[in-house]
Amino acid sequence: MTTTHPPGTDHWPPVIDTGTVTYRPPTGIPATRMMTAFRTGHRHVTCVVTELGDGMSITNAHAELRVALEEMWPSEHVRIIEHYPPESGCGPEHYDQADASRDGQWRGLRLHTPTLQEEMGPNLPTSSPATSS
Repeated sequence: MTTTHPPGTDHWPPVIDTGTVTYRPPTGIPATRMMTAFRTGHRHVTCVVTELGDGMSITNAHAELRVALEEMWPSEHVRIIEHYPPESGCGPEHYDQADASRDGQWRGLRLHTPTLQEEMGPNLPTSSPATSS
C-alpha cells in the first residue's frame, strides 16, 4: 500500500483513522472518546485520544482503552497519547503519553507540545470537536 501526502507534508505520519473509540471500564458503563490514529512506523500506530466525553476517564480506565485500541489494530504496537483540551478542566491544553508499568499501574509522561506538533503534523488534535446546539 502506498500512502500519498500533500506536497511538503511527506515527513508527517499519515492519518489512518479518525472517529471514536469505545472502551468498557470496570464500572461496566461504556466510555467513548474522539480519536485520531496515525501510522507512525511499520506495525506501529499512534492514537491521540481526547479526554472529553461521557464515562470513565482515560486515566482511570487506561487498561481498558488499551484493550479496545489493540482490538482495532491487533498486530500493531499501539502508542496512546491523551489529549487534554482546555475544556477538559485539566488545566491548559496538554498531551500525556499514557503507558502502564509492568505491574499494570498507569503512568503518564507529559509531552512537549511543540515537539509533538512537529512529530505529528497539522492533523494533531488541538481542541475539542465542534458541537452543534
